[in-house]
Amino acid sequence: ASILYYTKRKPDCIEEKSIIIRTNRYLAALEPLRPQSLVCWHGEWPAGWVEKNRRLYDYELVYVSSGKGRVATGERSYYCDAGSLVIIPPRLLHYSDAESGMERWCLHIDWFGKCLAQKTMEMPYVFTDTDETFREELAAEPPPPECALEFPLHLRLGEEQREPMLAALRELFMYPPETLAAAAYRQSALWRILSFALETPGTLAPALCD
Repeated sequence: ASILYYTKRKPDCIEEKSIIIRTNRYLAALEPLRPQSLVCWHGEWPAGWVEKNRRLYDYELVYVSSGKGRVATGERSYYCDAGSLVIIPPRLLHYSDAESGMERWCLHIDWFGKCLAQKTMEMPYVFTDTDETFREELAAEPPPPECALEFPLHLRLGEEQREPMLAALRELFMYPPETLAAAAYRQSALWRILSFALETPGTLAPALCD
């Protein structure tokens, strides 16, 4: 849907038309998305904790609010401390560990609300030290290219962005969708969380990796 904007102020017409064009373009990019998160986790990892090699069926968003650790793939290690945001895509073999006591907020994201693993499995991932086979047909689809996201995504939020992020995370965890109003409020919190990942590249501080 497009936003229409009417004005009688002639000098502002060119600027306002530009705003309308940009707004409609962004809305068009967001329109197909129906993000949902059916699996969430919040807690602390003690120093030395290791989450073993696994592959996800969906996208896992991890936000570190305190402590230090990393997410390691076969090619790179992504170092995380307070303010770090990581999104791990499906299929990617990875493990995570904690260098110090680390507080983590984890959301398993399905961009379109169609991921079969989220709907049919108790947990949407497979550890490699089990006999369970990764089933491609259960994996989530990627977001549209208009979102300009590259995965794994690794960002560090600025100081002024961290409290709004934590506020949105707390709201997501505190408002189970038991009523229509609560479901709408929870969905707005999920959108606010994802908005940090959708920031224009270069507006967030660089993150450390090797």
